[in-house]
Amino acid sequence: MLSKIAKQTFRETFAHDNTEEQLQEYFEEAYSLRVLSTELENPDSETYFIMHEEEIAGFLKVNWGNAQTERELENAFEIQRLYVLQKFQGFGLGKQLFEFALELAEKMVFPGLG
Repeated sequence: MLSKIAKQTFRETFAHDNTEEQLQEYFEEAYSLRVLSTELENPDSETYFIMHEEEIAGFLKVNWGNAQTERELENAFEIQRLYVLQKFQGFGLGKQLFEFALELAEKMVFPGLG
């Protein structure tokens, strides 16, 4: 399910700026079952889904510690991916995911952030 929604949301967001070949290359690099399995097994990374009317509407991927893709800062918390399917945009779901990420950051990495 994660691979499917990740590819769909990425395509909806970036297809107009990329060729089909570029999209397929990125999907293999970022959203193959092998890559996603490795990411899901990392204890310094978590992925969450958001639902709307019993359908998966989007997802959030957060990283800290060794899972961070940008390692310039120590003890940082990274929102690596935050996507909502187009048909669910306008319901405030992206905002909910972002606020949830801030809550996670406060609990996991930065107590007192809020």
